[in-house]
Amino acid sequence: MELCSVYLNRGRVILIAAYVPILIILLQAERILISLGQDHLVADYTLQYIKAYLPGMMLMGLIDGQRRFLNMMNQTRTPMLAYYISIVFHIILSWVFVWKLDYGIVGTGIASTLTNSINYIFLLVLSKCIPSIQDAIKLPDARAFTGLWQYLKLGIPSTIMLCLEFWVYDIMILMSGYIGVKE
Repeated sequence: MELCSVYLNRGRVILIAAYVPILIILLQAERILISLGQDHLVADYTLQYIKAYLPGMMLMGLIDGQRRFLNMMNQTRTPMLAYYISIVFHIILSWVFVWKLDYGIVGTGIASTLTNSINYIFLLVLSKCIPSIQDAIKLPDARAFTGLWQYLKLGIPSTIMLCLEFWVYDIMILMSGYIGVKE
């Protein structure tokens, strides 16, 4: 279990390091979308949402890593329970930020970020309560910063495959923005 803890924390370190260039690119989303011919209002809404959801995006990656770890440890009910709990909170938070406080698209980003925070906290707490994997749930230490190159050599090919899969859908969504309604 000690080695599982090291690998899990090593993944978290790499995720946080990879988030920095992604953050820089995402903050240029409005310019990128406008240069691709998207409507200025849509590009503005996109940037507003991205700015509100930036912390939630990083949390989403941490959640995914923790979920995959739990699945590999044959603990599939724990992520399911955390997702069910966070969905209930998400409905309430969305109502509060979008409708009650009238934050609009920014409220959606804030609610999603808070939902991801709740989800991640529940995942960590529930993981710590499972006796068979308690030893693997630890804060990063110096070992998390060693052997990063070997970790990346294994992780980069699968990451590219996942990115390509997501990018296909993103490109389809982007292309759908060019489709007009004929009356």
